[in-house]
Amino acid sequence: MIKHHDILSAQWDLAVKRDPMNGAPTNLIQKTSDLQRKIIATCAFTSKGLDAKLRIVRHAEFDDDDGIIAAILELDAKRVAAR
Repeated sequence: MIKHHDILSAQWDLAVKRDPMNGAPTNLIQKTSDLQRKIIATCAFTSKGLDAKLRIVRHAEFDDDDGIIAAILELDAKRVAAR
């Protein structure tokens, strides 16, 4: 999932670079956003996976007013530390 996200993100950046006034196509934005949510919801079991997940969270700039993402990341960190 992370590699797929990186590909979509690169395509998004390229689309914006090519046409800054219109940005990325709606379907690309939707695919990327859907994948970001799936990545957040998927448990991280390794430090590499957790690092990748943290990178996606920072890149997505999610609003986390209710603390759900923070709680997920905390559980992931505990899971990784226990291994």
